[in-house]
Amino acid sequence: MDELIYTFFNAAYDKNYRKVMAFVVAKCSDVGYVEDIVQEVFTDFFGILAKKGISHIKNEHALLMKIAKIRVYKYYSLKTRLRNLVPLIKKSEEGEESENFEFEYGDVEESYINSYTVKEVWRQIRQYPADVQKIFVLHFNLDKPLKEVAELLSMTESNVKHKLYRTIEKLRKVYSGGEVR
Repeated sequence: MDELIYTFFNAAYDKNYRKVMAFVVAKCSDVGYVEDIVQEVFTDFFGILAKKGISHIKNEHALLMKIAKIRVYKYYSLKTRLRNLVPLIKKSEEGEESENFEFEYGDVEESYINSYTVKEVWRQIRQYPADVQKIFVLHFNLDKPLKEVAELLSMTESNVKHKLYRTIEKLRKVYSGGEVR
């Protein structure tokens, strides 16, 4: 492969990853599939680059968003077809899930405890409705301001704040020894 293609792809990835991720999070009902869909978007983009070359790409952002829309559509049309054939099964809570968090603590034990706590918090968040999960992913993972989260999810900013702060308060109770949901 041409080194120029790799360089172009990496630059487009760095520039557009958060935008593509935000779009997919806003459009998916289950945030568990978001990373897979985003990965497919960039895989398709790289395939187009490899097949047609850089000169074929006029606006990488527009192309990536178009691919993202197609991928989200394909995901939902496949999900609908599968629902008609086989009942969907929920993921078990026992499977290990990876989170995109990095800790820079010198103490390995403290780092482990912190990463374990973060995973547990995200496990709890996954038990909440999809809109609450989306708010958390957009705001905390993608650093979107609450106003932008509200726009992406077609909600009022006060509704987003209410859901966010209410959920945070519930999580505080869970992790401070209070009630469990």
